[in-house]
Formats: sequence, structure tokens, C-alpha cells
Amino acid sequence: MCENVGLQLTNEFKYNSRRVKLIRNSVDTNTFSASANTRSINTGAEKKEPGTESDQILKRDSGSLDFVRDSEPAIVRIAVIGRCTGPKKERTEIFLNAASEIFAFHQIHFELTVVGDNGAQLKTTARYKHIEKAHIDYHFLKQFDLICGSGRVAVEAGLAEVPCIAFGENGYEGILTPQNMDVCLRTNFGDIGSDFSGPHFDNFAIHKNLESWLKDRHTTAFLKNLTAVSGQLQIEFSDQWIHRRVQRMYESAFFLRQYSRWIPVLMYHKIPDKELDSPHKIFVTKPNFEKHLRVFKLLGFKTLTFTELEKFRLGEKPWTQFPRRPLILTFDDGYTDNLVNASPLLRKYSLSAQLFLLAERELKSNAWDHKDHEHGDAIVSGPDRQKWLASAFTVGSHGIHHIHLPKVSLAVAEKEITESKKMLQNEFNQPMNTYAFTYGDTNPQLADMAFKAGYSYAVNTDTGGLLLEEDPYSIFRVNIFPDESFFSLFKKTASWYRKYYFKKRGQ
Repeated sequence: MCENVGLQLTNEFKYNSRRVKLIRNSVDTNTFSASANTRSINTGAEKKEPGTESDQILKRDSGSLDFVRDSEPAIVRIAVIGRCTGPKKERTEIFLNAASEIFAFHQIHFELTVVGDNGAQLKTTARYKHIEKAHIDYHFLKQFDLICGSGRVAVEAGLAEVPCIAFGENGYEGILTPQNMDVCLRTNFGDIGSDFSGPHFDNFAIHKNLESWLKDRHTTAFLKNLTAVSGQLQIEFSDQWIHRRVQRMYESAFFLRQYSRWIPVLMYHKIPDKELDSPHKIFVTKPNFEKHLRVFKLLGFKTLTFTELEKFRLGEKPWTQFPRRPLILTFDDGYTDNLVNASPLLRKYSLSAQLFLLAERELKSNAWDHKDHEHGDAIVSGPDRQKWLASAFTVGSHGIHHIHLPKVSLAVAEKEITESKKMLQNEFNQPMNTYAFTYGDTNPQLADMAFKAGYSYAVNTDTGGLLLEEDPYSIFRVNIFPDESFFSLFKKTASWYRKYYFKKRGQ
């Protein structure tokens, strides 16, 4: 349902957090979304909705706020929807009193409606109309200028682009905006706290929100926020996304039932002929790389790519063919020495690797791992990139540009993740099922972007699940350095290494 339910399961009931997966309850978004209902509203005899800009004029006179329609005061209609028992009853009474005070102060005509069980029993000085039961859909919600509620009520109002103040059993979250959406999702729009410390309600915030709403509700910025909120909720609660999440969860569970050990994923970059003066030491010389491959063969490893891994997860390849000791080798950036040096060696030892390319085709060298006065290291560019298709590598995405995604806006990050997939698929005429975060850095929001973009996996470094399918969009990769020895490679590919790393660094 929401993140705070997961926290309660782990903090209060001591569930293993690795076994708790969040999937929200789906909503029939077509029933409530403005885009799906606009046509039915605008056909036939149109009935004007209260609170529309064409129907009302906002006047400001000596600091007061009056709504007038054809020289007569308009009615501001507010609905509080939800059961009125327990803590929610008390919260509804507080809200009705606060709303009554604000509108009386501004001499605004208003109508308060309470929809839900036991609503007639509220102890409040505010006058209100009670509806025991109602068929709540887009048209019902659009009767009101403001909806107040939690859980599904807040979701449905947000989808319908009706302003909503979220409050519930546990707390008061205020007017739904793109900025507070993360908090609202985490608390199920005010219903669920992170612990059992009791409900929290902010009477001052009610006054502030109502004042702000009255002042701004017809502005372009406010209306744009309504549309943005609806778009966010479409992604979070639509059947399409929920079904995908459920299916992905079961695929992971199926995989872990078949193979429940850690699969080492090693991260390489450059394979030069000789040592480089690299500030980050992200290279392994060609002679040393061949030694690595010999060690892997000696230890009985068989390499997989993420494309092959996906086929086992989906049941497209029989598990009788799954390697006894699987190993995934990954390379970032697409250096020329990967094609010239690494690919022939991989073929020599009957091994394969996953390559993560930038979608910027004309990039000829790296600008992120060399000193200012140096030219950088050669990257395969232009038409030569097609040579990767005949190599020992399977291509995945590394974004468009080599930028640090947690440090840029969400819009830029989303473009890097989503558009790079489309660009590379068009260039190589094959699916791109894996994304590698530049600088090995990510966060839960970026990982979710990779899922929504249609990738099957996303890799980073240092963080992630103890098993690959526990967190398939934040896969832990092991850094490989120039001076690796037999014993360090043995350790970094051992089945216990991920758990060892986690305990040592807490990641």
C-alpha cells in the first residue's frame, strides 16, 4: 500500500526488510482522470461546474476575498469524504470548524458536505450536509471545489484534477502538490504513520492551506500543479503500472526459487596494452585481463549477459542450462580497447560480457577520467559502433551523456534513462534491457525511472540487494582494479562476498 506500512512491518513486527516489497493498490484511472472524462462532460447540454474560472471572478478588495457570480455571491463547495469514526472523526470535526472560521472571516458563502458512515454524528459548530453513501466517480468529484480525504479519496480527487487537502487517521499532509507527493504516498495521504506514536494534526496548517487555496486556485501555476499531480498519480496507481510491478515481483520470486545465491557482477572499463596514468585507476591491462579470464575458467565460472539472465527469469530457457557458477562481466563506456583487446580474449576463452554504451554516437573520447591537459581515451564512435554487434559484447544503455544523475533535475535524469534506450534500440535494432548508472551512483527514485522506462535491470556500484533479483534496478557491481591478484579475484567472486561487503560497509 504505502512505504510506512513497510516500515511498520520491519520496525514493529521485525519482518526482514529484504522480503518486504511495495506495490500500491491499483485504481481504475479512466474512471477518474480528466482526460478520459472530458469528452463526456463537453457533449450535449453543458452544465457549468461550480468553481470554474469562466463562472466566477475573484475579487480582492481591502484584503477580503469575495467570489461573485452575476453580482451574486458564489458558493464554495467542499466535501470531506471518508468514514467518520475513531481518529478520523476528530480530524473531520477540527477541519470543519477551521473551514467555517476561514470562510466566515472572509464573508464567503460556502457549503460543507460530509460523505461517509456516521457523518451525521459529528460534534462541530459548522453547518454541513451529510451523505451516507455516494457513487464516487469523476462527475461526483467535479461537483466540488475542494475535496478532503485520505487514501483512495485523495488519489481519485488528484486524478480528476480537483484540488484536494489530504488528511487521515494519522496526520495532515495539506494540499496535494507535485512537491509533497512523495510524503503523501509514503503516508497513504495521511492515513499511515511510520510508527504507532499516534495521529498528528496541524490546525494552523489548515488555516494556511485554505487561505492559500482561496487566493491561488484560479492561477495558471495552481492549475498546472493539478495536472502534474494527476500525471504522477496515473503512473503510481494505474492498472498498467501495478500489473507490471506485480509481474516483475513474481518473476524475481521465480528466479530466486530456482537460484538463491549471489551472482557476482564485475565492473571493468579500459583494457589498454599497458598501464595508464588514470586518476581513478579504472583499467586492467590486456595481459592482466587475460590472467583474469584464466582465473575465472579455473574457478569454473560460466559468463552470462543480462539478456541471457532475463530468458531464465522469464522461463524462456530451461533451468537445466543455468550455469552452476554464473558470472557477469560488465564494461562501461565503450572504449576502443574493449573492442580491440577485450573482445578477442573473451572469444578465446569462450566467455561473454555486457557492454554499456552512451547513446551519443559521435563521442570520440572520455572527458570524465583524464587530466585537463590530456586528450582522453578513445571511444568507438560513429558507424564503427556497429562492430559491437559482431563482438563478444551485448549492448546496454549508459545514458546519453556521461552525467551524474543524482545531481541533475528529475526531468534531465528521466531523459537520460528513457531517451537513451530509444536511441540505442534504433541504432542497433535490438532491445536494450539493462541500464548502467554513470559513476555507479543512483537512488530509489532513479531506479524506479529505469523500471518505468522498460528496462529489465539496472546496475550501479556499492549498493543494492544481497541477491541480484532482490533489487533488480539497483544491482551491486564489484569494482575491478589494475592490481587484482588471484586471491582478490577469488574473494570478489566468492558466494559470500556480497554479504561480507554489506557488513563491512553497511551498503
